[in-house]
Amino acid sequence: MMTVDQIIQLCHSKYTYRKDNRNYGEERMDTHESAVLAGERWSDDCDGFAGTAATIAIMEGYPRERVKLIICKLKQNGEMHMVAGVDMEETTLIMDCNFKRVYDFNRSKEYEWLYFQNMDEPGQWYRYTD
Repeated sequence: MMTVDQIIQLCHSKYTYRKDNRNYGEERMDTHESAVLAGERWSDDCDGFAGTAATIAIMEGYPRERVKLIICKLKQNGEMHMVAGVDMEETTLIMDCNFKRVYDFNRSKEYEWLYFQNMDEPGQWYRYTD
């Protein structure tokens, strides 16, 4: 089983950030695990990166109930963003298209955490509370 850090490094290895309207002409949430695992170049925005990283984590054996998508807001400019997370014993490790290494959810200062969806409950979003 790959570590969470190995998963994000694999996802970043051939990744180019590109907004959906430039890729597809509309907002979409596609995943690209086949391209990543085949070593192919791929591009998408933050939700495509998060969905791809989360899907690979599940394929690698992380339990669905410990893998999540997280919607957050950048404190600096208020821009909405999506990342993937994997719950560990003490924290959630975050996989983010803006960073090439995982980071600790509890130590992040860049984002305001808003909502999360566990991958075992597709479509069910929960609000983070203080």
